[in-house]
This record gives sequence, C-alpha cells and structure tokens, in this order.
Amino acid sequence: MRFFKRKKIVKPAILSKFMIIAIITKLLEERYDFDDVADFLEDIGARSAELLYIDGLTYFKSSKNILEFAKNITKGFEIYFNTRAESAKLLLNTETNTATISIALVNPLCENFIAPNPSIRPGRYVVGILRTIANIKRKEFKAYDIIVKERQCVALGDEFDEYIITFYLTEEGMTEMLKIVEPNKWIKI
Repeated sequence: MRFFKRKKIVKPAILSKFMIIAIITKLLEERYDFDDVADFLEDIGARSAELLYIDGLTYFKSSKNILEFAKNITKGFEIYFNTRAESAKLLLNTETNTATISIALVNPLCENFIAPNPSIRPGRYVVGILRTIANIKRKEFKAYDIIVKERQCVALGDEFDEYIITFYLTEEGMTEMLKIVEPNKWIKI
C-alpha cells in the first residue's frame, strides 16, 4: 500500500543539501571543531563520488583528456545539481606544467545557506566529489598531483561558487595537452 503519491522527482542536490545540513548540525551539537566538520564534509563528498563513479558516471569515465573532463564536469553539475555553469574555462600553463579548470556557478547546496563558520560550507562536499573523480583520472591524464579548492562560495556571501581543479602534469602529459589546447590563455569550455 502506498501512502504518498509522488508528484515531483526529487533532485539529488536537494537530498544532498538536507544530508549536509543534518551532518553539520549534529557534529556542531557534539562540539566538533569547525575544521573537523569541514574535513568530514569533504570526506562524505569523496565517498559519494566513489559510489557515483562506480554507478556509472560514464561521461567521466570516457573523458580522454583534461579538456573533455572539464566539459563533463559542467555536464555533471547540470545532471546531479540541476545548475548550469555561469563560466567554465581551462588554462594550460607551460611555465608550471599545469592544467587548471575553473567552474563558476550557483551551487544549490550553498544557496540560502548561512555558514556558521567560513570553513563550514556545503561546497566542501563538492570539493570532495571533484577531488575524488579528478584523482581517479589523474594517472590517465599523466598528472602526478591534483589540487581542488573552492575559491568563492555563495554561503559566504559571494555572488557564485567557483571551483578550481589543477592538474600538475608530467612532461608527457603536457606534450599531449599541447596537441589539443592553446597554451597560456584561458579557453572557454
């Protein structure tokens, strides 16, 4: 017997937001340190990414290079968070041998959320997701390290959320990227 009639599909972002708020509330009630709560949010994001990746994020799995990966991240935000990127760009820097992706959007997890502390914000959950998926693809892209951070956040009063993913490329990785991307200038994705 069914008690409730489902009229509308619940978006994953809404469920994630409720989960994140509940976790933040519970950990703060138990007097966890702000930085520990923030780290926990990233860890939950990382575990979620592992499950999502296993479950079939085929567009991430099929990314053959960092440019395709960047395009697929914007697609992932549309599918899982029901939001479009305000701006998405890629910079291949030959001086530092890095490929940097910048994605700016209004993250529905951060919308109407007031951070109890600057380190505690829902965007840290997204950082965990992006870091895990980038790490899974890191060796394939011939990168020896990655860094993912949230540079701006709506929950902290910024106009939008900005996520930065930087791949530190080996010489071979840089050579491959130079075949498909013009170096040392931002390219719109």
